[in-house]
Amino acid sequence: TSETGHDMRVPLWVLVIGGCGLVIGLASLGVNIIKQIGMRLSKITPSRGLCIELGAAIVVLVGTKFGVPLSTTHCQVGATTGVALLEGSGGVNWKLLARVVFGWAITLAVAALAAAAFTAQGLYAPHIER
Repeated sequence: TSETGHDMRVPLWVLVIGGCGLVIGLASLGVNIIKQIGMRLSKITPSRGLCIELGAAIVVLVGTKFGVPLSTTHCQVGATTGVALLEGSGGVNWKLLARVVFGWAITLAVAALAAAAFTAQGLYAPHIER
């Protein structure tokens, strides 16, 4: 299960900083992503948008119930692709989808390397033995 047995309260200031970071990120760079996925990946109508949102939400809720860590962005892109495939393979901008998936892979690798570098810096930094 996902229970730890400890009281894991997150301080309010951490939530505020995280929320501010999300707002700043969406306000500054989110427009570009929204245009790419919402306009260039496939044709989205209001009814398709509803299906995309419901599909992604159900996947996130079921995953959360079973303790599976999921990315809402991945679920949204997958749902958008699924709805677009109902038009046939021509309903999806495959070149853009490939760029998105490649970006996910690169992000995973770069984040892993950056975290390893910061950890190594702390572990292997010169220190004085006492």
